Amino acid sequence: MKANKEIYEQVFDQMEMEMEMVVDDREILLVDEIRKGLELFLSAERLSTEELTEILTIVDLIERLEIHRHFDHQIESILASAYRFKKKKSYIKEDNSPLVDFEEELQVAVKERVELDVLETLKDPVEEFTYFLAESSDKVLAILDLYRCSQIAFPFEAKIMSEAKEFAQKQLHRLLLEQHHLLQVEFTLDYPRKNLLPRFQSRNIVRQLWPGEGIVKTCLQLAKLDIDMTQKLHYEEIKEVKRWWMKHGLENLEFARERISKCHLSISGFIHEPKYSKMRIAHTKLAVLATIIDDFVDQPSLSIDGLQRFSQATQRWDPSLLDGLPDPRRLFFCLETTIKEVAEESSKEQEYDPYPFFKALWQDHIAGAVQEASWRLKHQIVKFDDYIPVATKTVYVDVLVLAPAFLYGEPLTEADLHHVSENTQLLYHTRVIGRLFNDLATFKREETHGEMNSGVSCYMRENPNITLEETMTHLQNVIEAEVQELELELFQTRSTVPESFRRLVVSFARSMGFFYRKADSYSNSFDKKNDTLVDDYVYYPLISS
Repeated sequence: MKANKEIYEQVFDQMEMEMEMVVDDREILLVDEIRKGLELFLSAERLSTEELTEILTIVDLIERLEIHRHFDHQIESILASAYRFKKKKSYIKEDNSPLVDFEEELQVAVKERVELDVLETLKDPVEEFTYFLAESSDKVLAILDLYRCSQIAFPFEAKIMSEAKEFAQKQLHRLLLEQHHLLQVEFTLDYPRKNLLPRFQSRNIVRQLWPGEGIVKTCLQLAKLDIDMTQKLHYEEIKEVKRWWMKHGLENLEFARERISKCHLSISGFIHEPKYSKMRIAHTKLAVLATIIDDFVDQPSLSIDGLQRFSQATQRWDPSLLDGLPDPRRLFFCLETTIKEVAEESSKEQEYDPYPFFKALWQDHIAGAVQEASWRLKHQIVKFDDYIPVATKTVYVDVLVLAPAFLYGEPLTEADLHHVSENTQLLYHTRVIGRLFNDLATFKREETHGEMNSGVSCYMRENPNITLEETMTHLQNVIEAEVQELELELFQTRSTVPESFRRLVVSFARSMGFFYRKADSYSNSFDKKNDTLVDDYVYYPLISS
């Protein structure tokens, strides 16, 4: 699907004129109506199982529509009430059927991390989740809930969550074969949590459920309004970065890929709210620069001398070492200027200059990129344990998490930076996830360009009796284990690590999972489903009534 940008700009301009006049009033009215509906449940002295299930289903919808920022207080109170209700009840009736509906227990399990017997008691005597057999519309929703729940696993929950996931997947694949709930089931299977950018989910839900009834209808209307307005803002942000690209003459770098829209998507697909516009623009510029540096060191025509001069110039931060090399010099000046601009903007919010910190981050990551390129140019083969510490730097996690966080709108102290320093587990797990997602999708293409070291090739050389398929499965399992470790780390650091770092870490991990889901859809157009979602997200407003 090729987007006609001129047509869509006209559509956006018309939308903007119409919406600017009504958006504030409409948003206030819709938010107020939903709050009243939520507070009506909270005001009740006692809720039946059915009522509690209904309100938890609404909370789940609000969160998956990404409009929960308007209702944080109400949602917190509802979940607290649900948890108190759960503690007063046993799970199973005398006839072995669940005492309360599965949605309620699963929602509480997801939000409160209650004990694992929530899921254990929903298994039958032969260790199956047969209560969730998709035999009706309600049960289809239940199996979707079970599948989503199974993906929020800590390492010590791996066994029960794996069992739940396997059972749910079988049921969902059966529904696909029987042509039931196709759109919802297909999207859920194609984009599990580790590959999902929430903004895509929001658009998908609005299209599935529109126009809805009652409070669901109001939630969909608010989500649609929010999506349309932020989409216009995001499009303007992309245009701003394209002006920056042209200003610095980056289009003249023959080796450089123009991936502005995808770099922007890697942040806006998760952190979409209007107040983070400056942060998204900065993040996009930095992601573009990381991509261009990667392109520079990956050039087949790059000489060892050219690589060493670029390395020395960046480590000493001295552009004179690049005299006579116009393209690397242009790249260096763009990098230096952009880092200074981001640091200057950040200092207005943080009251200190983070430029030395930003520069050190880039020097560390560029050193990793140079080392990888040196291996290739010297035809040097390395072991897996030597490859990973270097290669995890070249996915630029630290640069794309730590630097943009300064523009998130919350104060960052030295103690905050200590909690997310380069040695913390939060960043380590994210680096490994990003690197292995990338390697699994790109190793074949990079081998044709002379790249002999990747997670796949290193592992296979050290395990000569293993097949490619077995290697791929092993590394996918490593990713799964790292995702579980990251979920645990995020949970354990929720009171010590600032929200900005936490959201940016998850955004990075999920965007890598999205772009390298089945192929390298960041560099090429091999994943048509991803391409369709990206075009839809960037260019197609939800304008139908």
